[in-house]
Amino acid sequence: MKMSASSAADIGAAAASKLRLDAGIGNEPITDLWAFIRDQGVDLAFHGFGEEGPDGTYRYDGRHALIVVNSDRKPIARQRFTAAHELGHHVLHRKQGQPMRAADADVNAPTGGSRQESEAHAFAAYLLAPDAAMRAAFPGVEPADITVEIVVDLAHRFGVAVATTIYRLHNSGRIRAVDRDRLNDQRKGKVERLRTQKGYDVEEIHGAPLPPGFVTDIAALYDRGMVGIDRAAELLRTDVDTARAKLGHRPEAADFSEDEFLREIDAEFGESAGE
Repeated sequence: MKMSASSAADIGAAAASKLRLDAGIGNEPITDLWAFIRDQGVDLAFHGFGEEGPDGTYRYDGRHALIVVNSDRKPIARQRFTAAHELGHHVLHRKQGQPMRAADADVNAPTGGSRQESEAHAFAAYLLAPDAAMRAAFPGVEPADITVEIVVDLAHRFGVAVATTIYRLHNSGRIRAVDRDRLNDQRKGKVERLRTQKGYDVEEIHGAPLPPGFVTDIAALYDRGMVGIDRAAELLRTDVDTARAKLGHRPEAADFSEDEFLREIDAEFGESAGE
């Protein structure tokens, strides 16, 4: 029986609310989402798949879970939504002991009727911008008086895209459909200027620690001569000398292509299912 979009949204929202409750964070913004995800027992890594590459992937080998986010996809809000979406797969769709893989080319694209993608999408939206927080936004301001500028501030506070924030305000009941449509129209051409004026365009994810499992994968590939020290340094987000000190001195080898590298990571991580 095919699940309706509304029931998929309900399932995603309920799982996100439960996770927030279990974590004891109420309806506050999740400022350090990377640490929050790792606290759930999931390794998190960033990799440059290119601006046209996939937003992210979720891999589970039956015991360990890994989320990889495309660091070339900007802005930071998109990377946060991707990470939350992949966490949704972990919370909602993982079965203990059964390998699984989900690859998301574009987390902003329509889900195409996929129940799992609809649930993970709703999970991410409700996890990052919970209903209660959206309903409580802009106290004393009538829906018709809500401006794009204050929506930009709210979006920045919760670390989500402005478009996502507008839809969450509507879905939570804070604004009407007419206000949603008005704000979507008014935001065009304004959001980036407002973000720049407010200093919101300087956020970076660089410096977030790579999980030990990811570093181990890189070290294993380097040990086997499948990536050279230059490529290993790039993946470890460090310079060649530091990478060599971390990995030790080994004979150089030609770097693999991107596709070959990803296949090797999959092989190291374990057989993937659900492709």
